[in-house]
Amino acid sequence: RRIWCSGVSDSQSPSNRPCEYVFKPGEIYWKCRTFLVDGLASICDACLRNSNHDGTDFSRHSGGEGCCDCGDAEFWKAEGCCDKHRPLTSEIKAKPVSYVRR
Repeated sequence: RRIWCSGVSDSQSPSNRPCEYVFKPGEIYWKCRTFLVDGLASICDACLRNSNHDGTDFSRHSGGEGCCDCGDAEFWKAEGCCDKHRPLTSEIKAKPVSYVRR
């Protein structure tokens, strides 16, 4: 599991950036097999409620460690993200650029 969650709360998170809300012990979080990219990915309750998961394969969990993956294209599909954290199209398609020194 990722260990680099920033711990920034949802209310402090800039628009169109990953949520990264850190789950508190016993707190509810969600997994959606329809939108996860990585098998360990999950989203917080606020992001689930502010996104469209009608007819998707999601399940409720609690007591785990980690952070919300909403908006992180490496772990969660953009169409399953809430409006606040949905990656911009250019961020999804962006690839690292390699520079050659001459």
